Amino acid sequence: MRDSYNAFAYPVLGNAAYAYHAMTIEQLQSVHKAQPFRPFTLHLAEGRELHVPHREFLSHSPSGRTVIVFEPDESFSIVDLLLVTRIQIQQNGAAGKSRKKGNGRDRSK
Repeated sequence: MRDSYNAFAYPVLGNAAYAYHAMTIEQLQSVHKAQPFRPFTLHLAEGRELHVPHREFLSHSPSGRTVIVFEPDESFSIVDLLLVTRIQIQQNGAAGKSRKKGNGRDRSK
């Protein structure tokens, strides 16, 4: 699996040339259903970023064109997939947040 999908310029398989297409439901589904799951961020055309820390934080309409991204506080964003410019996949072993325990010192080192 790739570490990033760019909606506007991504390599065509088997060819160094670039194709220009909108983000597809297939691209999003391949990241969403990947085993093991890796957290990812949707980058929107307007500049917003929506982080998907677990598989359950993303849902899509039956057609796949509309996605809902839930936040940990139960708020959510409804997004037209055509507005997604890039999917950035978190590297294996990369911590999404620093781990703090006890007195608040960062113990991720």
